[in-house]
Amino acid sequence: MATAESSSHYVYVSPDAVVKIIDAAGHSRLDREIALVPHLPNGLTAPLLGSGLYRLGTREVRYACYARVPGAAPGMGMPGLDGVTARLLAEEAVQRLDGLHGWMPAGQAGQRLREPLDHGGFVTQAALFAEIENLAARDRDGIMPGHLLDALTAIAERAPLHARAAVPVHADCHWGNWLACGQSVTALLDFEWARFGEPLDDWFFLARFSGPHMETVLDVIARATTTSLETLRAECEVRDAAYLASDLRVALEHPDPPAGMAGDRLRDSRNSSSGATGGAMHADASRGKQQVPASRRPGGWHDRAPSVRPAFSRGSPAPAGLPRTCRPQPSAHSFAGACGDGWPCQCGLAACRPCGGGLASQEPLARPGHGG
Repeated sequence: MATAESSSHYVYVSPDAVVKIIDAAGHSRLDREIALVPHLPNGLTAPLLGSGLYRLGTREVRYACYARVPGAAPGMGMPGLDGVTARLLAEEAVQRLDGLHGWMPAGQAGQRLREPLDHGGFVTQAALFAEIENLAARDRDGIMPGHLLDALTAIAERAPLHARAAVPVHADCHWGNWLACGQSVTALLDFEWARFGEPLDDWFFLARFSGPHMETVLDVIARATTTSLETLRAECEVRDAAYLASDLRVALEHPDPPAGMAGDRLRDSRNSSSGATGGAMHADASRGKQQVPASRRPGGWHDRAPSVRPAFSRGSPAPAGLPRTCRPQPSAHSFAGACGDGWPCQCGLAACRPCGGGLASQEPLARPGHGG
């Protein structure tokens, strides 16, 4: 089997299968995925062929073997896709996510989804205010621009009191975690962050990481869900702010030095001379380090100015360069510098969760088949 790039897993690929391996002491998210996949709606993800524990010398590893599904990941920012293809893929992705949101898990699957998960996203307005206050308190050297904190606070003031935890959500369905053949979606991968939430938790990822096609994807979501664009933008903006505040706070907690895109996000916030929250809805198509354009008003989801830099972030309404939230484990060497298992983290997420890698980590894997 050939090896495939991953930030937190060892991944091996053959024409028919993909094997995902991680140190069993690292984190339990692969356990979550293994427990969920056999019960997910038919055709949603790659079938699980087998899983278990295996002892290698003095340590134990956990493995999961999946059938290889045809297709490749569109990739974060949907690089190189034309507008027609982006719309068709978005329509199919929304349909598949609707199926997930309508799934009624029972038994072990339901229990797994209810298990606590520090996902870094929006939970309550009070928690968002507390995260922003914590970020300000951690900024002992005054490196956070005042307009950034003001903008995050302004978004928090408009936030709903709480997010619902009513339906199963993937909670990481950026375009690096989908597989597609031509103009058709073939699978959604990487259910390590699945939990109970609300559909907007998934709509955020689908739109936020679609690069120059964000407006198209938003339109698809709005039409399919009969949600007004203004409501959709407002809810996505809140989630963007929550992830960014969490990301930057963790970056300040692990400053020696922050690495990868996490470091970029922190450095960009230091160097920004304009803009508070950036136009999160207006991403560039390019791959690589995702960064957010500078906007002079909070709530870039409502602006229509073109973005200056690519925007892949599980939350980033600020001039910054980190995607998603990849929470560091207690053993992480430094913020986003290494995942909890000690392997290098390249997800660039504002707070290396760690990044879940494997079949489809935050940073899409450069390979055909299980490509994201």
